Amino acid sequence: MHLYTSNSSHWLNKNWLLIYIFSLFFSVLVLIGYERYFRSMGYSASVVDTKDLWALQRSKVYQSKKKPLVFLGASRTLFGIDMKWIKNNMQEYYPVMLAINGHYPMMALKDLAKDTSFNGVIIVDIDSRGLSEPNHFMQQYYVDHYHDVFTPNKYIHQTILSHLQNKLIFTNPEFGILSLINRSLSDQGLPNKPNANMQPNRNSKLDLLVVDSTALANNFYNILSQDLIDNPAPTPEQWLSDLRPVKRWVEDIKARGGDVIFYNPPVYGRQITLSNKGYPRHLYWDAFISKMDIKGVLSEDIPGMEKFVLPDESHIDYRDKKRYTKLLFDNLKKENLL
Repeated sequence: MHLYTSNSSHWLNKNWLLIYIFSLFFSVLVLIGYERYFRSMGYSASVVDTKDLWALQRSKVYQSKKKPLVFLGASRTLFGIDMKWIKNNMQEYYPVMLAINGHYPMMALKDLAKDTSFNGVIIVDIDSRGLSEPNHFMQQYYVDHYHDVFTPNKYIHQTILSHLQNKLIFTNPEFGILSLINRSLSDQGLPNKPNANMQPNRNSKLDLLVVDSTALANNFYNILSQDLIDNPAPTPEQWLSDLRPVKRWVEDIKARGGDVIFYNPPVYGRQITLSNKGYPRHLYWDAFISKMDIKGVLSEDIPGMEKFVLPDESHIDYRDKKRYTKLLFDNLKKENLL
């Protein structure tokens, strides 16, 4: 009886091993087929831009071998700056992308100014409206997430996840089985094909030829028009007075060996008209740069910048990113701003 039980157990163990190997092999085949199916439908892998991904990059502003070069701003920098070009052509710097789509960056600037361990260079993408005090707090919850929520475990998890998402479509939550079942049950169909793609270092690609750029331009115009009505510009005197803390933030960073450069990126057509009407340059931007003794540049003052076509009147298409980034940094170096 003992011998029979032993033989049976040995036989069972061998079969369980075979079952395990077969199950693993079958699962891999299913995932390969799943991945190929979505790729055949025109989808591509992309990292999901979350607060954890931003916090992961925020943790990389401390470098000993190279000077950190941090990009703060909103979508025009997130989608406009070519991080690969920076890495290859500005090798004395370590680039970090902290721009956030739809969010002005003043709280991220304040956070870095108060961080005594940070001594890098910051390029702040912002316009006069973004410098207006009511718009200062847009990125605060990202900053809070980094300091209060982003743990070492999250660092490890996000590092692994971002590299997987960069290679495999099915690691994106939108393509999870339960998510697709819920979409099917609610007659939503498959997820829309995004016109933006992101990499682990938050280098991104915005394709403006696969969307209705005119509709986007109209939408941006309507949003800006309404905002200027709902939130009219303060007087130049009040606006400048509200920016006194910003001068201290810049001085704190410079005192540690860092630097800050404010940059107003290009817009086109109606965006220019509205911006000039709401915040005339000579009363706002020029006064900020001169009276605060701060480094700054307007894209309209950079020769050649006017040649770029902005399909939605606001953003650089990814096909122009490399040329745009090169032109910007050539000018910063020529003007001794960097």
